[in-house]
Amino acid sequence: MVTAAKSSTMAADTSSPPPHPPTKVATKPEAENEHAPPSSAEEAAALLGAAIGEARTSSSVTSSANQLPASGHTNPPVGMHSIFVVQSPIPNGMLFIRLCNLRTWLRWHADVMDRASKKDSVEIVEDDNPIAHPFGNKLKTQYPAEQFTAARSILAVLMKLLEVSSAMATSDGNANNVDASPQITTSGKSKMATGSPKQKQHKPLAPLLSTPIRNTWVECISLCLALGSSLPGNLRTDPYTFVNKMLEISNWNPRSKMAAGGVRLAALQVVGRVCSLNIDLAKRTAPYAWEILQCCHKGLLSGGAGEPGHRAACVKTACCVVISCRKVASGVRGGDGADSFSVPGAMEERAVQEGIKFIKRATSDKYPEVRLGAAMFAGLIAPMLIRNIPTGSLSRNGGGRDNEELATPLAWLEEVTQFALKNIDDESAGVATAWASALARCICVSVEHGTSVRDAQSEDQASRRSADVDDEAPPSSDNSNLDLAAKFKAFSESRRASAATAICSSVPSAIAYLTKQFVRCGGETASNRCGGSFSCGGRAARIGFADALTEFLRLQASKGDFQLTEAVRPVLEMVGSSFEKQIMKAEKGGNSLSSEIDFFSTPSPNASPEKRMQTISGAFLSGRNPRAKSSADPSIGRLLASDVLRKGISENLSESLQLNVLLELTASCNLSIKSTVDGNNNSESPPLNRHEIQVALIEISHLVVALGEAGSSSLDDLLAMLDKCLSHSDHGVRYEAAIVHAAIAQAFPAVGRKFVLSSLNEIVANVDEIRGLASKAPAITSPTPKSRFRRSVEKPHGNSQSDQLMHSQCVLHGKALALSMLMHEFPHIMGGVNAAIVVKVFNVAEKLLHCQFDEALVQKNPTAACTCIRSGYCLLSGVLTMGTEAVIPHISSAFTFWQNSGMNVLPGVSKFSPTHDLLIVESLLASVVTFLKFCPDLLLAVPDALNRLTALLEKLFPLVSSGGKLDQEKNSTLGNARLSSAISSIMEAYSWLPPGSFPLSADRIFTFASNQIQELSESDILCSILDSLLSREDKLIEAHSVERAVSPGQIGGSVRLDTNISMRGSDILHHNEREATLHLLAWRKKFRMRHHDDEYHESPILGLYLREGDENSIPTPLHGVGTWREPLDPTGSSKVRLLDSSIHVFAATFGLQDGQTQAKALRMLESMYTSSQMEKEKLNRFAVGTTLISESQGKVKPREEDVCASNVIATILSCLQALPLHEATYDTLIGVGPPWMERATNLLLRLLPSPSDVIRRGAAEGLSYLATLGVSEDAHTLQSTILHSLDEVMKGNTPGNQPKSQTDTISFARPGALLALACIQRAAKRMKKTENDRAVSRSVSRAPDSNDSGIDGPPFLIMMTRILPSLTTQNPEVGSHLARTYALHSFGVMVSNSIRISDETLSPDKVQIIWKAVEAVETSFLGAWSPAVSDISKGKEREKFASEAAFLAVLLRLMTTILPWLQHFNTLDRWIPSRFSCIASTILEWCGGHPVVLFEGTVFFERLNFYSNLVSPNSCCVTTTENTAGLAMSFLLSILRPPQSKVVADKEEDFTSCRGPLDAQRSAAMCLKALCSSCDFPNDAFLSFDLANALYSFLHDRCGRRSFQHFTNCRSLALSRAVTNYFEDCQLIETETISLIHALLKAQVAGRKTDEQSYICMRWLLSARSLVSGDMIKRGEQTSDTHIDFSVSTVIERAGLIGRRDASITLGHSNPPRWQLKCIAANIASVVIETMLDIESQTEGISFSNYKLAHARCTEMLREGGSQLYSSSHHSYPIFHIEELVTMACSASAATSNHSEIPSVQISGVRILISLFHAFGRELDFATNDGTYVLQQFSSQIISAVKHALQSESSHKDTASGHEFHRLFAVGCEALFVMLRYGFITDSIAMKRLLKPVLLSAEEVPFSSYPNTGENIFHSLSSKSVDIIDDPRTYPLFRISKLSFTAEVSVASE
Repeated sequence: MVTAAKSSTMAADTSSPPPHPPTKVATKPEAENEHAPPSSAEEAAALLGAAIGEARTSSSVTSSANQLPASGHTNPPVGMHSIFVVQSPIPNGMLFIRLCNLRTWLRWHADVMDRASKKDSVEIVEDDNPIAHPFGNKLKTQYPAEQFTAARSILAVLMKLLEVSSAMATSDGNANNVDASPQITTSGKSKMATGSPKQKQHKPLAPLLSTPIRNTWVECISLCLALGSSLPGNLRTDPYTFVNKMLEISNWNPRSKMAAGGVRLAALQVVGRVCSLNIDLAKRTAPYAWEILQCCHKGLLSGGAGEPGHRAACVKTACCVVISCRKVASGVRGGDGADSFSVPGAMEERAVQEGIKFIKRATSDKYPEVRLGAAMFAGLIAPMLIRNIPTGSLSRNGGGRDNEELATPLAWLEEVTQFALKNIDDESAGVATAWASALARCICVSVEHGTSVRDAQSEDQASRRSADVDDEAPPSSDNSNLDLAAKFKAFSESRRASAATAICSSVPSAIAYLTKQFVRCGGETASNRCGGSFSCGGRAARIGFADALTEFLRLQASKGDFQLTEAVRPVLEMVGSSFEKQIMKAEKGGNSLSSEIDFFSTPSPNASPEKRMQTISGAFLSGRNPRAKSSADPSIGRLLASDVLRKGISENLSESLQLNVLLELTASCNLSIKSTVDGNNNSESPPLNRHEIQVALIEISHLVVALGEAGSSSLDDLLAMLDKCLSHSDHGVRYEAAIVHAAIAQAFPAVGRKFVLSSLNEIVANVDEIRGLASKAPAITSPTPKSRFRRSVEKPHGNSQSDQLMHSQCVLHGKALALSMLMHEFPHIMGGVNAAIVVKVFNVAEKLLHCQFDEALVQKNPTAACTCIRSGYCLLSGVLTMGTEAVIPHISSAFTFWQNSGMNVLPGVSKFSPTHDLLIVESLLASVVTFLKFCPDLLLAVPDALNRLTALLEKLFPLVSSGGKLDQEKNSTLGNARLSSAISSIMEAYSWLPPGSFPLSADRIFTFASNQIQELSESDILCSILDSLLSREDKLIEAHSVERAVSPGQIGGSVRLDTNISMRGSDILHHNEREATLHLLAWRKKFRMRHHDDEYHESPILGLYLREGDENSIPTPLHGVGTWREPLDPTGSSKVRLLDSSIHVFAATFGLQDGQTQAKALRMLESMYTSSQMEKEKLNRFAVGTTLISESQGKVKPREEDVCASNVIATILSCLQALPLHEATYDTLIGVGPPWMERATNLLLRLLPSPSDVIRRGAAEGLSYLATLGVSEDAHTLQSTILHSLDEVMKGNTPGNQPKSQTDTISFARPGALLALACIQRAAKRMKKTENDRAVSRSVSRAPDSNDSGIDGPPFLIMMTRILPSLTTQNPEVGSHLARTYALHSFGVMVSNSIRISDETLSPDKVQIIWKAVEAVETSFLGAWSPAVSDISKGKEREKFASEAAFLAVLLRLMTTILPWLQHFNTLDRWIPSRFSCIASTILEWCGGHPVVLFEGTVFFERLNFYSNLVSPNSCCVTTTENTAGLAMSFLLSILRPPQSKVVADKEEDFTSCRGPLDAQRSAAMCLKALCSSCDFPNDAFLSFDLANALYSFLHDRCGRRSFQHFTNCRSLALSRAVTNYFEDCQLIETETISLIHALLKAQVAGRKTDEQSYICMRWLLSARSLVSGDMIKRGEQTSDTHIDFSVSTVIERAGLIGRRDASITLGHSNPPRWQLKCIAANIASVVIETMLDIESQTEGISFSNYKLAHARCTEMLREGGSQLYSSSHHSYPIFHIEELVTMACSASAATSNHSEIPSVQISGVRILISLFHAFGRELDFATNDGTYVLQQFSSQIISAVKHALQSESSHKDTASGHEFHRLFAVGCEALFVMLRYGFITDSIAMKRLLKPVLLSAEEVPFSSYPNTGENIFHSLSSKSVDIIDDPRTYPLFRISKLSFTAEVSVASE
């Protein structure tokens, strides 16, 4: 038998010694066979047995580290340090490869068996591995679907690994007992010439302690059980017996020898995998769920303090058990439960009770990984918590009230729900998000149960329980299943007085319940902890309830039983009347930073230094004070409500429903404002308050952009409503209304231009009205404008003059704000703006600014005058953002405005109070900064502009500096915020000026900036620019696991979890702060890259991703002097903005100071840091805070966050980057540098051991600058000093104060020092390149060094020797997981900056370094990626959990880095790329969907595809790695899957809110495009049409998630710059996807046979037709053929059915499809038709458009035979579907949405008609046989469609999308010409009607004599727009199209 033979072979191989590669001789066939992948599962198992035997004897195996490979390469080369020795073989390397090969074959066998047994309903569960098994159809036909009889024998081989792993862990070679310097024995033949023994750098780790080996082994075990469970007799494997044995092993004592080596953990994982692998195993294991849960519970109790990894595995196994029970229950019910939230009875009662106990225990674990697993378990078990209580059960149990309480169907569900409610504010954002998801699923189960009870009542007419299940029913006292009174007693220990599950018996009641809880939990300082062991309260509580509501709505959208539009108004109640009462109470209390009354107020907790607690006693008193109010509450509430409305409702709606929501929100706002003004409410629902209106306006702005042209029908009502909002008394309403206008202008530019014209006239009228009312009103004596616009209670406008004056001011402010936003938007939209509009804006601004000199207005009402002035400067700032071309004709007016206003605010001249003067100065300076940012080139173009601006700043600076006129305003909170904003503007203005242009003010500015840095740092203000100063190349090492991410940017990808982290700790912005920086933000970015050419590994994805901020362009020659750096966009928080600008000015003027001043400034920074550390140590003595976060005014922030250290680092880095020290010290012996440089070095070395990743990065970057400044052949002192200091830091010896813990210091110091070494090498290369570029540009005699990328002698190798010890695995206790992560990253950075990719040959030293890098990857992957268990972690469990994501991402980045040089290893080790591909696949399989890891995975596969020659079939040792596209396809498509919530959760991603990372999605699209351009499609079966369907679905989903991005980041939240990544642009993702679809079509057609090409084109064409038409397969429609009739008609029918089926994948989510998808599909249809025409022209004897020829060809194909009805051998042709295609084109040509035109779709439809004419214009109609053309039977439809396009000239004025109608008219003229050319129009009347719109009138055909001596020779010939709101770029298309049509017809007629 085959099995017996294979078994004997395994035994023989096991006893034989493991094979070794040859040392010197050429490669032998035996070595080839060793690395060749197996050809069967049996062979793979035999090889695995040999590898296990090798692992058993690994402790006595001699090392071949110094062998001479076949290439003759010496290991290491002569002269290199012995640490560069590459150890071979890699410990456990061969074992892992052979496990992977076996797993691949087992998966294939399981897939074959699944396909063969589907008719028997044996279902193989979808593979959790995103990297699918890529065997082709050839293998599946070669091997028949027979039973796999070798499963039992293979299982026996696999089980040997348990014994081997345990033995290795307890042997002398174990990590627990290993000598710190173990020696290895070498044979005489392999000794090197020196004869000295070499240290063994890598000891074998117990195999099951290696995470990749253990996971692969677990899956192999599970697959063997699945394949053997159905075998007969002795060949069968008993799953229960096996699982029982595994449970026994998992319960072993963790300190016993048998349990060592990861045996317990592996056994536990096997149990979980067996439960969830497939439905057959689930049926066998589900009955033993109680036993398995008991085992998991014991694991939680007995895991021990050092076994968090085992406890985390316990909760994962418990989750797998629940998943298996759910699958079994759904399968037993025939799939009825597959789309149901509840599955009653799926788990037996004792198992459920054990599960509840399990949750209770897991929620109290101190490790967030365990608590996250508890949340997942709660969400998974929730559907099974409905009890089936038989009638009479209470009487049999003796009755009693307690029994009644426990016997309710929802008792178990309520208990789990209470767990979720208590832990929804967990200190870990990832855990809290998971509990929010669990709570949402619990409520969904409750809702579904309530629905089923009501349905049963309706059917059975059981009115007895109607009161209990009714949505609004109060608690009743009867003994029904929903007895609320009984539940009150059953859960009396809970803080909540009512049972949540009983209340949430319907979707509306559930939404109301969550909304109520959101409001009741209070504000960020009044909210108590929710009751969990690790609850933190504050903002986290409201964020948790908002998350739960969002997930609940998403789940309901996936289920489809509830109309989400009905939830809009209930969601707005989150900020409804109850919320308003809370805010009003806070405002009246007077203890709020923002009273919501004053127009200019400070909302940010950081903005009030006196609110910070800096003392120990203050820290103890930092508990929640219900009387303390926070100004962040209103903004947080609105932010969360708008997020729920967007993520929970709008993004899950179809286009038509989104339009309905837009209309509903518009009507609600309109009625609310009207009722407020009129004082009565005629509607049934209460009017919206100010907060609800703002939330509605935020969503409206997003919907307008998402709908685009489809929303044009709502513009009339929307604009009328916005006009009222712009005059609203609330500042926030006006601000959000102005943003909506900007969104409308982005989607409909003509509407925006029209609004500008009308609003300018209204502003002029309002100014006159204000002047008239102010002259009649009594004079205002109070200088404080506390009731300017914002009033806590909205009053109807009466007839009093004061109310009229207030209303006029509101109108003026709202209109000016909206106009300024539109002017900012116009440069980025189609058509821009007419110059005449700019002239009008300047005229209106002049009139507004003239109010400053209106003595009557100033005297009567200075507040009204101030409003006019600020509005004028707001308009001026907006128009200045349009750039130089728009501003240059009016620049003199702007300087006049500034000069006059600046003089009028000086002491003795101003007629305003200091408060009003500060308001004027703030707006004036903002406009100055706007000018300098957007029009800096005018500083030299305009005469004396620089001097005038400098003089203006010098006059205004004393006013706001210490002791100035306006400095007294800092005594009040509001005045302090205004003053900070004004000072920030001055500092930013100086930052934009050329260096050296303000010599008189430089010293004063430097001193002032220094004082500001010190004061703000002491006030605990954290700067925002540090992350922008650092290289983005190092960003990935900050990645944290989902459970331990506490800072923005640690998750990446713009996922929901990262947003939650930002909301927890970011400052909240008030509308005034947002308005102050409104025009200082640049929408479109120009990027710079600090590296060029090959520094980013030639990857286009990394090249785009690693762009660093704005391009540092030099605006004027004066800015090119020195190292001027462009300032960053300001942040919204006034204090943070002031600190950022102070740091920038401090750095810009630092080089202008003398050495003594510089040293003094560094002493100031040093003393500031020292004092802060002393205070921090005092606080740490009392352990204030929790494990992950600390609290401050309701916010949460990371405990490692160090404000002072971050500010110091940012200041030093800014100085180093701004100083031209590389010039000043070049070729000069500088020793250790100036005194300030030595101080900076010592300070950075002290900061290097910081627990904060960003501080370590900053310190390392700073040291790299210092180490590379002035370094030449005679000056290495400073560099040597720093390198020596880094050695000391690695040992824990830091300068300055002694650390509190030597162990903690080393654990953080070593990573920082390693990164510093890499940064030094990177900076040295950058410096060398800069010198070479400067030498070339200055044409000096010295030629640039061409060897700048080589290894530059000892420094590089010496630094390498510092890094490599951290990569050894000989003793895990020596290093740390974090240090290894940093070492791997540093290794990659040093290699990429030392060895050029372009080198054709590599020196032996370089080859050895690359080879060492390969070893580092493999040993780290197999030896360092291990669980957090006591065997190896030794107290470093937290570090290992937190840094795992960064570790995996760094591994992928390092493999990407060294890929280009692997082509030099063909003779040394050509199997490296194959192993790398396997490693990458394994990482992506088990990374948990972390966005950072996913992104790096896409980059790796894109580069691997580029170097596809490295993975040729003869270079692959792992099965299937030769097919990069097949290996990566499933993984890439999983990223592009629409991020929709699943009704049945089964993965961790369903709870972590990491779905749909934007950066990973864009990189996946780019990677797929690269694959499409290089894959050999004729031989590749994996890039099928399924990919096109997936891309269509993804694009359709992304279009529905469009949002207005320009102002999103400014909406109430000061986002960290760490989360700002311009790679994550939603519109760019759509563009990449569209480009990918076209590339896929082109690639699939290229290189194929004609029949295959036509088959592919037809499938694309018919799929596009179905998408455009919305034609999909209805539910229940018969799609399979019971009887196959091989006929032409059947083929045609089948073709249409397949097209509908393909489209149904996309249309199933939303039908009719969005207009964007229709447009893309129509364009694809046109491209396909043109492609088929090209194919037809290149192929003789074939015609796709001739009916007879096509019918004959189809009949011939049917005669040739074939097993498939529709394939490349049997397919349809376009002529058979001519009617469908014409109908599709004509319907698209007249596409509308809510009776409004969609011109983009119409253009695409007309283009399809043109393509159809090209294809069928000359074809005769075979049916009539009268000489008519085939298209003439559709003449009425076609003529109507073209006529509609030609009439767009007369209708475009009445539409919003005016510029699109210009294009439509041009396409219509083209279609008309094609119709005439093909003789389509025979009716003269129809001809006249079509020609009438295109005939030129006399006015359109002017004539002019030539030559002409007049000045305006072409004036009469130029096209002029009648209206200035028209698009100047598309308006001439009307005339041009007519002229072109006339010319073409004339030429054709001749």
